[in-house]
Amino acid sequence: MSAVGMLIQAARTAHPPHLRNNWNALVIGLSYVSLAVISFGYYVKRTVAIQRKLSQIPRDYIPIREDDLPRAVYRHIKSEHMRTLAIAERSLPKTTFREGWGSPGTPFHGIRFRRALLDTVVPLDSAARHVIPHLPRLRPRVTMLDHFAPLIPLMPPEHEGSLQTYNAAIHQARYSTSEPTESEFIMGMRAAGQLGQLLDEYQQEMSERSTISATHDEGSLAISER
Repeated sequence: MSAVGMLIQAARTAHPPHLRNNWNALVIGLSYVSLAVISFGYYVKRTVAIQRKLSQIPRDYIPIREDDLPRAVYRHIKSEHMRTLAIAERSLPKTTFREGWGSPGTPFHGIRFRRALLDTVVPLDSAARHVIPHLPRLRPRVTMLDHFAPLIPLMPPEHEGSLQTYNAAIHQARYSTSEPTESEFIMGMRAAGQLGQLLDEYQQEMSERSTISATHDEGSLAISER
């Protein structure tokens, strides 16, 4: 577009206004032709150089030693490998403790305490509904103590403390600005495990009662038919 604009300008300023026998138009045309030829030459040179470098990389075998590759290719791979190692080392955590997370070398390595505690709510709610099908719907603003209140009359006295401990752990995980500590996480997960075990026992007992009742009904029906 710039070449067309300059040629039009050269034609307008010529006497007479025409491109024929116009030295300015000739100089402009030769300049752009030279630029196109030089640019094409650089493009061809660069393309040939890249193809030549790529053709030097072996394809039929895996290079293992320095002698297996051209020296330029080996230096390039080595420099990129060292750069990758430096980036990986720089990205590693420099401390072994992070608030709210399990420390390396412990059974809780890689576990975020807050998320792990909150993930126990839905499984416990599902287990409780097998015992009390008409349990109220789980709502975010309701405490665990209020939500599982219908289960309290079924709990032995020694398990009421587990529900209170679990309620406190979930309340902290939901609303506290500070992250749970490892000891608080252990207490909360232990309470969740005790509640889950209690609900499993209730569910198993209810299943056994249903089986006995069904067997008794079948026996009574057989006797009445006789």
